[in-house]
Amino acid sequence: MTIQRLGGGSDEFTYNDLRASTGFEMIGFRGLTTWIEAGYVFDREIRFRSATPNAKVDDTFMLRAGVKY
Repeated sequence: MTIQRLGGGSDEFTYNDLRASTGFEMIGFRGLTTWIEAGYVFDREIRFRSATPNAKVDDTFMLRAGVKY
């Protein structure tokens, strides 16, 4: 991904992480599908292409849910 720096230059960065998650999915009436997922996200890191130091980001929990038809 490319970002614009305040000084006018541009830089590229990547975000990396590892995730462990589990969830449930239910297919209901007339194809309505719902799901919920919970997990732990760790070893998070932002790496810049330029000389800007890379950044470690704290571990976190995630919760995702959705509905589709």
